[in-house]
Amino acid sequence: MKKIAILLRDNLSISDKKILSVNKDLMIFLDKYQVIPIYFYLTDYNFLKIKEIIDNCDGVILPGGDQFNKNVDRLLKYLYIKNKPTLGICLGMQEMALLFDGKISRLNTNNHLSNKEYSHEVIIDESSILYKILNKKRITVNSRHKDYITYTKASRIAYSKDYIIEAISIPTKKFFLGLQWHPESLYFDVNSNKIFEYFIKIL
Repeated sequence: MKKIAILLRDNLSISDKKILSVNKDLMIFLDKYQVIPIYFYLTDYNFLKIKEIIDNCDGVILPGGDQFNKNVDRLLKYLYIKNKPTLGICLGMQEMALLFDGKISRLNTNNHLSNKEYSHEVIIDESSILYKILNKKRITVNSRHKDYITYTKASRIAYSKDYIIEAISIPTKKFFLGLQWHPESLYFDVNSNKIFEYFIKIL
C-alpha cells in the first residue's frame, strides 16, 4: 500500500485546549483508497525525524487549518528538492504559494466563506495539470477561507470570477499542486475524486 504523510494542524478543543488534528473529511475521503495515512507534526526540533517519515512515504498532503505552522516553509523546501508529490488544500495551498515569494491578505468579503456544498465557479488554465486531470475549463467548488494569496511566483492555474487565486502548481515537478477549496469535503463530487485518484495513481 502507498503511504501518504499528512501534516497535523493546531486546533482548539471544545474546552479551548490546544490539540493536533486533521479534518475528518480528509480521513474519511482517503479511507476509500488503498493508502496508509501517516500523520506528523512539525516543531522546531523534530525536522530530522520528519525527513525520515517523508522519505518513507510516497506523497504528502498539507491539509487546511486555521493557523500557519512556522516550520512548514522548511518542510516545503525539502519536498520541492526531493520532488515528493505534494497536495496542498486551502491553508496548505497558501503555504505552498508563500514558499515562492507569495503574499497573503485578508479577504474583505464573505464570498469565499460558506457552508454550502457548492459556493462558486473556478476557471482553469487549459495548459495546467488541473485541466489535464479534469479535462474541464470550469468547475464549481466549495469555499471556506478568510485569507487569500495576492501574489506568488508559482504557476497560478485557476481563478474564481472575482480573481481570487484558486489553484497553483509547479509544472516542473512530478506533482506539486495547491487548491484553495476543499475537495475532500465533496466526497460525492466527480472532480474531487479525479483529483485524489490522479494524485494517488502517480505516487
